[in-house]
Amino acid sequence: MYYVDHVEKRTTWDRPEPLPPGWERRVDNMGRIYYVDHFTRTTTWQRPTLESVRNYEQWQLQRSQLQGAMQQFNQRFIYGNQDFTQNKEFDPLGPLPHGWGKIFLSSSF
Repeated sequence: MYYVDHVEKRTTWDRPEPLPPGWERRVDNMGRIYYVDHFTRTTTWQRPTLESVRNYEQWQLQRSQLQGAMQQFNQRFIYGNQDFTQNKEFDPLGPLPHGWGKIFLSSSF
């Protein structure tokens, strides 16, 4: 036995999984299939699976926890609104990303 996808016009030996909850398959005006995540209001060309959605949710959770930890770190170790960009000497590596600065430590500890 094999399975026929009449929308994508293909066949497979594997039984197709249903889309994860909140997902919908759509076809654009050029006949291409894409998928809509109604929970996050995002789209993708790749067919989502329960496993890929679980992995994404786990990644989001870890990212959120890391951002919280970084925010706590910043509140703990960066004092006030000091302007660390005062030293504008030449840097062979180029400029730092927006929001980053250099801190020069004195050698007398």
